[in-house]
Amino acid sequence: MKKVLSVFLLLVLNAYIFSQTSSVNQSGILDLHNWNFKEKSIIQLDTEWEFYQNKLLAPADFRGKAFIAPDALVKPSSWSDIKINGMSQSGKGFATYRLLLTNVPAADLMLDVYSVQTSCRVFVNDSMVLEVGKPGTNVETTVPANRDAMVHLPGNLKEIQLTVQIANFHHRKGGFVHPFEIGLSSVVISHHTMYYLLDVIESSVLLILGLFLFALYIFRRKDLSILYFSLFCITLSLRPVIAVNYFMATIFPDINWNFLLKMEYFGVLFPCLFMVLFIKKLFPEQLASFFVKFFLVVFSLMIGITLVCPPSVFSWLIPPLLFIIPFGVVVLAITIIKAVKAKVEGANYAGLGIIVLLGSLILKVMVYASVIPIIHVLITGVDIAFIFMMSMILGARFSLQFAKVERLQHTTEMQRREIEHKKEAIEEQNKSITDSINYAKRIQMSLLPTEKYIEKRLNRLKDKDKT
Repeated sequence: MKKVLSVFLLLVLNAYIFSQTSSVNQSGILDLHNWNFKEKSIIQLDTEWEFYQNKLLAPADFRGKAFIAPDALVKPSSWSDIKINGMSQSGKGFATYRLLLTNVPAADLMLDVYSVQTSCRVFVNDSMVLEVGKPGTNVETTVPANRDAMVHLPGNLKEIQLTVQIANFHHRKGGFVHPFEIGLSSVVISHHTMYYLLDVIESSVLLILGLFLFALYIFRRKDLSILYFSLFCITLSLRPVIAVNYFMATIFPDINWNFLLKMEYFGVLFPCLFMVLFIKKLFPEQLASFFVKFFLVVFSLMIGITLVCPPSVFSWLIPPLLFIIPFGVVVLAITIIKAVKAKVEGANYAGLGIIVLLGSLILKVMVYASVIPIIHVLITGVDIAFIFMMSMILGARFSLQFAKVERLQHTTEMQRREIEHKKEAIEEQNKSITDSINYAKRIQMSLLPTEKYIEKRLNRLKDKDKT
């Protein structure tokens, strides 16, 4: 346990160090002269950008004679986290961000554009280099989309002006989800490839495991825990390829944003629902029925809202989820402790696996809600730990079942041998009795006269009677 905790803390520390920058910044300017890209190949643009509220400005708009003053200098974040003149900002609207990069090193650099809420247009100097969705000034002219992208930066330029237009009218939150990053092209590409590969592997493992268990349940429908866990794995397999790194949207940029967002929310709500049923089936005596009914009603209601309502409505489910899921963690933790004390079969493995799983779900919800920044290494590490613990649970459960079958087979074999032994004893006794009867019969037959003798004597007596 200490080793697992040490590895976990090391991953957190490495992710934190990786996310820090080491550059000098002024108002709307990031000086990269201290950046040694050979030692640190990627840095975050987590500095103050010029912020122009309710304006979609292109680079040409700043070349006019009239000076356009920014409304504020802000770090890339959700609009709800921004305060201008002490006033919190709405999550809906449109805005422009500008940042001037100076002393840009002469290297093959790439801009890592993380997904924003919920549409953006990126300009490098005077050229538009990327458009995700279509930013507009109202809900009719704005087309939402979520995906990450990579943009090659022009070489041999000491200064690069970044201009980013963002618009959101379809979601609870608008603005940046994660600050953009700049780094060596080869490193940025390799990181994205690794993230996508891990997402596909994780999703595939969960889907294959879920389908295998579902097929197992079809042939053995007595154990509902297999069904609940298979549905949990199948529904959870949606998240790795839809959320976090937006792999599905990156591969298929024309796929409907509303559909993907619903699938992303289903990838949280359905697993929570099936996990409650799974735990109740594992520990029926330890998990109170009241809590089961409460969670089933809450998650079913949220699933219904997500299904029938637009994103501007169901995206408000995240704040209550930030309270419901931690509450569920406490309830399940108490359930697991009771099961361990009662020495319920498989409680130790199930407890560790569920703790890792719920930690993973909490982490992903908090990242989505911008409570914490995206930490790919930590998210991947927790997911891998979850898959491993789930394998341990399944291995333990099937091992116990196989052990029961082996014991039953051994008992059956012993009973068969005992029956055969008794059968042989009965056959031996039967043979002995039969032999005794035959022997007595032979003695009897030897003492009694033969049939011919009796017939001859009877005939003689009849002859005497006639005379």
